[in-house]
Amino acid sequence: MMFKILELMGIETRGYDRLMVHFTGLKSPASLWICIGVIILFCISAYFMVKPLSGLRRKVFILALHFIALIFAISIFLEPSLRLAKTAKLKSPIYILIDSSESMKAKASADQSRIQNALNWLEKNHAYFDALKNDYEVRWFRFDEKATSLQANFLDMPKISPDGQQTQILESIYRLKSELGDKRLAGLVIISDGADRGELSQIGSEQNPREKAKQLKDMERRVQGLGKIYTVLVAEEAGMKDLAITSVQHDGYGFVKNPFVVVVKLKMIGEDVKEVPVQLYQGQKLVAGKSVKLENGKEQSVELEFIPDQVGRFLFRVEVPVYQDEASVENNQKVFPLTILRDRIRILYIAGNPSWDEKFLRRTLEKNPSVDLVSFYILREMYDNPEASEQELALIPFPTQELFQKELPNFDIVIFQNFFGRDYMSPSYLENLRDYVVDQGGALIYIGGPRAFIKDSFNFPLEQILPVDFSFGETNYQISRLSLRLTDAGALHPLTNLAGGELENKSLWQGIGVLENYNQVLRVKPDAVVLVEHTQSNPGTLIAVREVGKGRVLMIATDSFWRFRFEQEGQEGQTKYYQLFWERALRWLVKDPEMKNHSLSLFKDKYKPGEDINIYFNVQDRSYQPVSGATVSLKAVQAPEGCSPAEMPGEEIAPGKYQFKLNLNCPGGYKLQAIAEKEGLVAGTDEAVLAVEKDSQELQDLSIRKDLMELLARAGDGELLKIPDSPAKMKFPDINLEEIIGAKDIPVWNNWLTLTIFVLLFGIFWAVRRYYSLS
Repeated sequence: MMFKILELMGIETRGYDRLMVHFTGLKSPASLWICIGVIILFCISAYFMVKPLSGLRRKVFILALHFIALIFAISIFLEPSLRLAKTAKLKSPIYILIDSSESMKAKASADQSRIQNALNWLEKNHAYFDALKNDYEVRWFRFDEKATSLQANFLDMPKISPDGQQTQILESIYRLKSELGDKRLAGLVIISDGADRGELSQIGSEQNPREKAKQLKDMERRVQGLGKIYTVLVAEEAGMKDLAITSVQHDGYGFVKNPFVVVVKLKMIGEDVKEVPVQLYQGQKLVAGKSVKLENGKEQSVELEFIPDQVGRFLFRVEVPVYQDEASVENNQKVFPLTILRDRIRILYIAGNPSWDEKFLRRTLEKNPSVDLVSFYILREMYDNPEASEQELALIPFPTQELFQKELPNFDIVIFQNFFGRDYMSPSYLENLRDYVVDQGGALIYIGGPRAFIKDSFNFPLEQILPVDFSFGETNYQISRLSLRLTDAGALHPLTNLAGGELENKSLWQGIGVLENYNQVLRVKPDAVVLVEHTQSNPGTLIAVREVGKGRVLMIATDSFWRFRFEQEGQEGQTKYYQLFWERALRWLVKDPEMKNHSLSLFKDKYKPGEDINIYFNVQDRSYQPVSGATVSLKAVQAPEGCSPAEMPGEEIAPGKYQFKLNLNCPGGYKLQAIAEKEGLVAGTDEAVLAVEKDSQELQDLSIRKDLMELLARAGDGELLKIPDSPAKMKFPDINLEEIIGAKDIPVWNNWLTLTIFVLLFGIFWAVRRYYSLS
């Protein structure tokens, strides 16, 4: 009808099949606000205009004319035009989504994975999907946390890598719908194992019937406009079997010689297992194990407890056995790095007699909350005559046999202060002490005095591990006032670097005050490091350290070191340095990681596959001087089977600081070792551990969730299919989509006819108002 009127008006309409009204003035938001303001003013003026009139008919008649004129004026202001449009019919779109999450690489049968099962089904039904393309616009997507478009000819060579981090079916659908805008779909096909980790799984696990019904209704509302939803289950749970470690929980760090608990959660799918052995390894060493009974489909926890016997950072691995025909073997072990710290430092303190030096040091150690102190000092020597029988004496015998044959490995540090043990112990006990330091990694503090540094065959095992050789004189204990001087090595060493800067530190040691005595030594051993000297003798070694075998030794050749604290007692804030020295000494002796002179460090201990890893290697010599110009290399001493990275060189980025750049793709645990060499000698070596693991939780539970796929199909008024069902069961509607391929606008507001009507309307309105004597 309208087309004929337009033709009568001389407007060409051939080739157009749609007529629409278009308002150009609405393009500007300000136009709408102007129209609203005009309407409000007209309403107010209309009220006051008809108020003097009597009779309802008159008022209605005037108001009708008033609003007809108003609407016509607004219509002209909005610049209306008629739009003739030419349309073409479009194919109704169908989206096919294929699950590409990591769970899809699990076995669907003995010889192929779930993703391969899905792709084989698509290839087998190639003809159906080709026929579907004749009537519909078919688009292909892969999805995990979101949907990603695939090539239009995907079905010609179907290939998808199942490496997605998480299956989120509803979230992927909702994102697609938001991208569609007002566009509708004829249907949606979801090909998946249903192992959802997002909103759909939460709906499926909801126990409250009322809440679940509410969530299902909300899901039905949100999938409206997506057409019929068909779900295709890629595998059946019947016959599937998988044992998985779903999680490993533990504290961030443990303490040596204290029980540490690792909580392992397991799940078995497919069958009941009477006893499953769960084992915990530290490197290649089995440290804990327990068997647990599992029921099909139920998660079970087991606690593995062990007592760490070493301080450091280690790689731990939880393992369960791999059964025949499991869906995945990747979830049968889990690796994690763990730092083992010292809870308390156990110290055996033996003093030859009570003294001021012994008193100050013992009180300092007792105040340290991290120290567990066992101390002995000799009050009565062998040649003393108390003139009483042993039964009448309160002093206990010195338990040397128990200490040096049984308990010695349980101590972290042994302190000998002004002690010569020939009258109290067997020479073999000092051999035990030497072996404790050299072979077991123990530590020794040797402090001077009249009974110390005595050149005697009894002391030979002790002299072997100390930083100096003893003097041959009958007595090497000298009473003399002496001042201290910090060596170049002492200025950098963590034991004696007590103040901030180099000048402040040297000034601190020079201001300690005058000590009262020293022990004369013969010579300093080549591998020892002298930290503090005096000028009364040559060599004037006062404080020195040595690393011997696996252990460390600190020597102080005086028993007047207590004056370090005493001389500064009245100076505010200065007494802390005596305590700080001993705190640092203890930490260095027990090999605190922060005090290592060569250290391999990482920013974190867990990385994703393919993530860039920056590793830094700090190399210092025994004096803590940076070692520049060294040849450094990094190699893996432990790595997943078949994934060990090649040995690689490092780059020096600062004096003594080297960098390695690494990229590891295989999940698992790695133990890396860095070695620095200079002039044919090893300048430093250290190790670090890290774990490479995916963020994905897909392999923790490989259940086939048929129930969730049914829920989704029901919400979309579709049906659940199972491979190898025929896709011919899927029926999609034609939603009659059209596309405008041509248009012509005909303005109707700026011609003589519109202007004539506008003038006539306002003329009639004005005449009527004059007739009724209205203002």
